[in-house]
Amino acid sequence: MNFYFTTMIIEKESSKQKWKDFSALGFLTVLFLIILQSCGYSKKTDEDSIQRIEVCFSKDKLSTLYASEFISDIEYVCLETSPECLIGDNQKICLSDNYILIFFAGASRCLLFSRQGKFIRHIGNKGQGPREYVVEPSRFYIDEKSNMIYLSSLSELLAYRITGEFVKKLNLNELTKKAGITRNLWSVTHWKDDLFCSNVDISTGKEPYNFVIFTLEGDIVKLFPNHLIFDSEITYGGINFGADIYNFNGQLSFKRGGSDTLFRLNDQMELVPELIFDLCGREIPTHMRGKRDIPSTYTGFTILMETENYLLLRCEFGDKPFSDLSMFHCIYDKNSNKLTIIKPENVRDIRQIGFDGKELWVKKFFSGFVNDLDGGPNMPFSFFTDCGHTIHSIHPYYLLTREYNSAKTVTHPDWQQRFQTLLSNLDEEDNSVLMISTLK
Repeated sequence: MNFYFTTMIIEKESSKQKWKDFSALGFLTVLFLIILQSCGYSKKTDEDSIQRIEVCFSKDKLSTLYASEFISDIEYVCLETSPECLIGDNQKICLSDNYILIFFAGASRCLLFSRQGKFIRHIGNKGQGPREYVVEPSRFYIDEKSNMIYLSSLSELLAYRITGEFVKKLNLNELTKKAGITRNLWSVTHWKDDLFCSNVDISTGKEPYNFVIFTLEGDIVKLFPNHLIFDSEITYGGINFGADIYNFNGQLSFKRGGSDTLFRLNDQMELVPELIFDLCGREIPTHMRGKRDIPSTYTGFTILMETENYLLLRCEFGDKPFSDLSMFHCIYDKNSNKLTIIKPENVRDIRQIGFDGKELWVKKFFSGFVNDLDGGPNMPFSFFTDCGHTIHSIHPYYLLTREYNSAKTVTHPDWQQRFQTLLSNLDEEDNSVLMISTLK
C-alpha cells in the first residue's frame, strides 16, 4: 500500500515548520496502524477476554461420575512397613515426581518416602528448638528442582533439604509486622525458587492488604491492596480469611473466599481476572460478609485443583434442595464450558449406637469418581496436588475385607489384574496404601 503526502509551499517559515511537524506525525500514526494490523492485533476489552462460568444449582447438573471419563491412570503405592515409619489414619500428604511426603499428626512427625513407597527419612521434628517446628505444619511442598522441602503453619515457615538438613526457619509473625499486616497469613504457598505467597485474613473488614509475596529470607516482594472493606461483627474466621492459592503450570492462581473471580498472576506481578463464576444472584454481598449469620441462600465455591481440561471445585449451595448436605463436589470442563455437580453415592449403611443405647443404621455417603477402571475402591476427594492428582490413603484391612463399592463393570481388565496382584501381596498389618489418580 502506498501513501502520498503533498507538500505545500508557504512563504512563511513558521507555517512551513508546522506543516512538516504535522506530516511527520501523520506518517508515524499511519505506520503504527500498519504494524498493528500486520501483527494480527484486534481490539479486545478486558471484559471480553474473561471467561464466564455459570454455577447455578439445578437437578440436571447432578450426576454420577465414572472414573473412566476423567481419570487417565491409577497408581497404588504400598508404603514400607517398619517401626520407624508406621503411620495412622490422620495424615497429610504431599506428592512430587519422585517423592511422597506424609505428615502423621498422631505422632507429630514428617516422613519422606520414595514414589515407590520406600521409607527414606524423617524430616524435622516438633519442639521448641531453632531447627524444629513449634506448631504442626498445615502445608507441605517438595521442590525437586532445588532439592528442598518446605513446611508451613500460621506462625512459621521451615526449609529443609531433601537430605534432611535444616536450612532456615522464618517467623511469619515478624514478617507480617514488617509488612504492616495486622492479621495472620493463612495459605502460605511455595511458588518458585525461594519465593512464597499467602493470603491475609481480612475477617476484621479493615485489613489493608489481601495477598503478599515474600522470600524465604523474609523480604517483602509484593503487597496486594485489599479493596474489600466492610464492617465486621466477628474478628476471626468466616469466609473472609480463606483463599484458594495454587501453582498451575508455573503460574500462580488466586481466588478470595466468597469471591466469584479467579485471578492469575502475570509477569508484571499483577492479578489479572481470568474466570468469573456467575453465582446467579446468590453471591454474598459485601455488607453481609462480617455478619455472624450468613444468608441461607448464599452460594460459594472453593477451587481444589486445576488441570489442562478441568477445574475441580467444592461448591456450597445455601438452598439445600436435596438433603441436609449443602456441600457438593463439582467438576468444570474447560473445553465444553460445562459444570457438573457430583452426586453423592450411598456407600453402605453403618451400624452405630446412639446416646440412648439404641442401635442406629446411618447411611454413609461418598463423593468422588466411581471406579469402573479396575474394580478397586472408588476415588474420594481426599488430597489434591498442583500437578493434577488426587490421593486417597487406604488402610489394608479396608482393601482385604472388600469393604468398598465400585462399579460392576470394569473397563480395564489388565488394570484389574494389577489390582488383584496388589491384594495378594498385602497384609492387613501393613502400612497404608496410597491410591494416586491422575486426572485427564
